[in-house]
Amino acid sequence: MAVQFTANSYAETLTAVATTRPLTMAGWFHADAGAATTGYIAAICDATGNNLFGLVARSGDEKVSAVERRQASWNQSSLLSYSAGSWHHACALFYGSTTRQVYLDGVAGTATSAGSPPLNLDRTLLRIRQGLPDPDSGLRLAEVAIWNAQLSADEIGWLAAGVSPLALGHHLSKLALYHPLYRAANESLVSPVLTTVGSAMAYPHPRTIAAQSPTQMAIARSPIAGPYRRDVSGLFLPGAVVGATFVAGSLTATAHSYTEGD
Repeated sequence: MAVQFTANSYAETLTAVATTRPLTMAGWFHADAGAATTGYIAAICDATGNNLFGLVARSGDEKVSAVERRQASWNQSSLLSYSAGSWHHACALFYGSTTRQVYLDGVAGTATSAGSPPLNLDRTLLRIRQGLPDPDSGLRLAEVAIWNAQLSADEIGWLAAGVSPLALGHHLSKLALYHPLYRAANESLVSPVLTTVGSAMAYPHPRTIAAQSPTQMAIARSPIAGPYRRDVSGLFLPGAVVGATFVAGSLTATAHSYTEGD
């Protein structure tokens, strides 16, 4: 499932989940064709919006980019084109001292470097827009995540193939925000909880593959399997990593469980 925001609606928390590089933002989005407007899938900013990191999906010309603003200085990555009316995966990287780069459906745009980092960041928002009117009342988001880390091209490709952010196990400690958005805009798996301003509703997300790492682990004594055992269960996506791409073996994740003796 996904969340569809109505006109002029968004979700926010008055906490900046990240303030410095390295930083990665990612999420699935579905945008209808509309008048030219700059919309943020995710943004970390100040109260005025004059300082920010953002992952942008523009309507009108259907472009995505990684953007950065410090007062009057506005800088963005190269632009990549998406098709309105379809689900896409977007990712913004901010790394080095001033470098930013955008990915669309696992394909990288050209990295650019310029400007200075933003200041006084104090909030995090999903689906905030610049400019009026707000024509895209059908904007839908799913699986939005922010890391205090620079994901690799391979990892971004896995996310674009439908792998959950929770499956990037060695980055879990750096996962600052994860909102699957499959029932409500304020339902968080990785804090903080967001407050919905306006309204949002559940909406089908047909490209979701319910792949996740087995995050529920119970440690129990086992006289058979050794001094300890791990009981692991969850949804596992059949497939394999081929080169830099995760190739799904099926569009339906399957439930499995096993016991591993240590």
